[in-house]
Amino acid sequence: MIAVAAVIGWTVHKLAPHVLTKGNEHGGDGGPAPLIPDDAQPSWRSAGKILAVGLLATSRPIPQVPSRMSSHVPLHRIP
Repeated sequence: MIAVAAVIGWTVHKLAPHVLTKGNEHGGDGGPAPLIPDDAQPSWRSAGKILAVGLLATSRPIPQVPSRMSSHVPLHRIP
């Protein structure tokens, strides 16, 4: 699916590039402010917070997948 979307996007870009451009011909900003400004400096502290939230969010559901599947599909029969 991702490869198909990439091919479609590339094809549209080559055949009709005006379709994928934003209507910003009149100057000005033309949209809302970005979530992260261009001059933002990354820090190890913010990266650590994002990593901690991601690990916390996946620490419970990921281990439950094998335990829930093992009751329906015997692991020794999976090729």
